[in-house]
Amino acid sequence: MKQFAKSDTSVLKQHYEKKLNELEQEKKALQVSLAYYFTYIMLFFTDTLVTLFLFTERNREPSPCINQYIFVYG
Repeated sequence: MKQFAKSDTSVLKQHYEKKLNELEQEKKALQVSLAYYFTYIMLFFTDTLVTLFLFTERNREPSPCINQYIFVYG
């Protein structure tokens, strides 16, 4: 903190530029992690939906687990 007691603004500028760069690097790392997890979640739900909508080979009726998601209007 003794460095900041000076009226020299270049020390402050260097300090905050360094902090800003650190935050920008952290932000990029978090964005990459977020993209990875988002992709993983989307693949999981896509696989789950495909499984739910598969038809059984024997009777060509929807699988029993999908019946709770089928709504009949009428």
